[in-house]
Amino acid sequence: MSLTNGQKRALHVAARQAGIDEQQRRIIQRNIGGFHSAADKTASRQGFIACMGFYERRCGGALEGNTAGYWQGEDDRANPTDSLVFACRKLAGQMGLSNGQLDAFLAGRHMSCGACESLEGAPAYWLRKLLEGLKVIDDRRRRRASA
Repeated sequence: MSLTNGQKRALHVAARQAGIDEQQRRIIQRNIGGFHSAADKTASRQGFIACMGFYERRCGGALEGNTAGYWQGEDDRANPTDSLVFACRKLAGQMGLSNGQLDAFLAGRHMSCGACESLEGAPAYWLRKLLEGLKVIDDRRRRRASA
C-alpha cells in the first residue's frame, strides 16, 4: 500500500510544524514509520499514524487543524505496543535480562541508536525489531548451549 497524496502532504506539513528538517523527517519515517519515503510502496497506514503521533508529541500534543491528542490516540489504537512490550519482557526474562538491560539494548547502537530510550513509549516498529533481535540472540544462545 502507498500513502495517499493527502497523507503525504500531511507528513510534510506536520514535520515542518514540528520544526523538523527534510533529513530528520526521512530518518523519523524510517525509524518510526518503517518506510523510507512518503512515496515508498512499503509505507503503511500504521507507519503513517506512528509518524503523525510522533510529530504531534513533538509539537506539544496538537498539530494545527487537529484535535489535541488525536494522532497520539490513533497511534495507541493502531499499534499493539502493550502485547509487544509484554512479549519482549517475557523473552528477556527467560534469557536472564533485567528491564534495565533490555532498555539499554533497545537504546543501543545495535538497535535504535538512541531513538528509543526504553520500552515504554517506544513505537511498535522498534518493539518488533527488538523482539526479532531477542529471538535471534536466544536461538544462538540455545544452539551454543546444546553444542
